[in-house]
Amino acid sequence: MKKILQRLSVLLLAAFMAVCCFSCAFLKQPKTFSKAGASITLTESFVEKELVSQTAYFESANMIVTMLKEEFSMMPGLGSITEEEYARLAIQINGMDVPYATSEDGYAYFEFQKTVSGNDYSYYATCFKANDAFWLIQFGCFTKNYEKMKPEMQKYAKSVVFEGDSDVV
Repeated sequence: MKKILQRLSVLLLAAFMAVCCFSCAFLKQPKTFSKAGASITLTESFVEKELVSQTAYFESANMIVTMLKEEFSMMPGLGSITEEEYARLAIQINGMDVPYATSEDGYAYFEFQKTVSGNDYSYYATCFKANDAFWLIQFGCFTKNYEKMKPEMQKYAKSVVFEGDSDVV
């Protein structure tokens, strides 16, 4: 009887682990979100929420993603600047002193940290130029997780596509 209970316990544990693994795999399935002419592929672990200051906002247990569309019509000459100049402008307007760079995939980006309610957060901010607007797409997480999550953020940034653009960013 004791051996039967042990085997049953092992089988139940194995079944529980299989269900957990299946659930985690399911939550990591890609999911494309679209808003105001932009699409980004994240995973099904993200949910879309409202954030008044942003065009789109997505949240998972480990990361947030904000998307801000700034149409060229909001400022004369905005459409004539580059992604790098837009990144420099975003840094300056937000009173930061951080460098910007261009990724291997062609978008401008910068990184920064912020403390909110006693928690340290790190952000990977990307700048894209679409046909009608600039997009500031930011990926954020706890600073302690940033280096581990940065490759995932870069993968998400690489998935961004704009309506009406002939090439994928």
